Amino acid sequence: MCSDACKNRKRLLTQSLWLGGVLSFYVVFAGCDSPRTPVIENNDALLNDSVRNVTHAQSSPRDYLGAIFSRYRVAGSYRDDGRVRLKFEKEGKPSSEVAPLSVWFDPSIVYLKAYDTRLWSDRNGISAWIVDPSTHNFDSQVLRGPAVERRPKLKVLLTDLILIERIAAGLAGPPPQLEWLFADEPMKGLFEPENQFAFGLQTNIEGQPCQAIVVTSGTDKYTFWIDTQFGLVRQVDLPPVVIPNEPNQRPKTMQLSLELSGATFDPPTMSPRAESLPPKPKFVTRFVPLPPAPPISTLGSKVRGIEAMTTTVAKDSPEKPAVLAMVYVANEQSSLVSAMVLQDWYRKFPAALQTKVLPIALMEEGIADMPAETQNMLRESVTIASVIDNRNEIARSLALGPGSLVLMEMDGRVAWIQPLLTPQSLPALGTVVADVLNGVDIPGRIASQSKSDANAYKRVIATEYTKVVEMGLLKTQH
Repeated sequence: MCSDACKNRKRLLTQSLWLGGVLSFYVVFAGCDSPRTPVIENNDALLNDSVRNVTHAQSSPRDYLGAIFSRYRVAGSYRDDGRVRLKFEKEGKPSSEVAPLSVWFDPSIVYLKAYDTRLWSDRNGISAWIVDPSTHNFDSQVLRGPAVERRPKLKVLLTDLILIERIAAGLAGPPPQLEWLFADEPMKGLFEPENQFAFGLQTNIEGQPCQAIVVTSGTDKYTFWIDTQFGLVRQVDLPPVVIPNEPNQRPKTMQLSLELSGATFDPPTMSPRAESLPPKPKFVTRFVPLPPAPPISTLGSKVRGIEAMTTTVAKDSPEKPAVLAMVYVANEQSSLVSAMVLQDWYRKFPAALQTKVLPIALMEEGIADMPAETQNMLRESVTIASVIDNRNEIARSLALGPGSLVLMEMDGRVAWIQPLLTPQSLPALGTVVADVLNGVDIPGRIASQSKSDANAYKRVIATEYTKVVEMGLLKTQH
């Protein structure tokens, strides 16, 4: 979830991207993974001997910053090699992760690199694509759009909802350079009357003298490092990101900065080198939501030995259960919690339903190697029947992770797998149990729905390609 401070930061830095009030920007800390490159930083460029206090200036800090943004608004060209950097401690050592957040603009080309999103605009039109291996580059979709005016407005350059969400998907939000260059009123939200502006420190960034302008909004502070020679923003320090930690531990604080390396208003001497489109691109006029992931391949399969195991465990039951609910307990605390969730949930069943469902804790074979304290906790906390997974065969055959729950028919046929059992997953799980008891073929239903979703997706992609061709949007753009 996004904290109030985080929401306020994104509101200030993305004012013009709220098109008609219908868009929602997401904050995904895990979004800092696949396209980002981890680096180790042992020094801080802003903590050196060149830093000193500013004692006077020719204009107010508010007017000075406003004039800087006005410079962007009328610039004939601009480019940078921007990146957002998240600094934190890892195993007691300073570390950071970076993600691209750069803009290239001259009268004929706009090229944007924002997290895992790329956008290219020239006289032939717009192309946008996604470089995310975890989604197969968003299934190789490439958005095509008609050409825009030489200095595009944001609402014309960015019209696709999925594209805008992806551009804004990191902790720093969308590139504020877009705001500075193409918004009618750059950073309008930053200049609210209640916000305070002050001159801060001076230092050198990339060998250039820079003046800090500190903007205070409530409890948040934003520091803009201005190149006093060229009127450029070289760096923006955003309010820290606070990540909740384990109970009774201090929350982690992470520093977030936008580093605009190589920023310049100088006209380019060559075109930017854009990343290649995905292999075998699927051209569309709008990004099409991907169909749900295919169902787990083990749904509907049979696990050997389940009947013998359940017969032993359920020998004292007044009647033969119809459904086996089995949670996998490994040498991890999360799986112990999942087992407790299962047994608490089972205890709330009506008596008639309890006789039809058999809860079992499937114990990892190495559970005996757990510390004595943990084993005592396990014995005291988990009171449902437990069995050892010999050689961990069941867990391996079903690719179960710690805390996974498996619903089976009593002959061992897998009806459902919940990757991690939590209180939040119980309402949906209750529906699944009811369906199994009523004889519904859940694996078959899921497979049928998955096939239907995949076919519907293919039809939409084919329709989109036809539109692209009819609109004449398949010209080479970079």
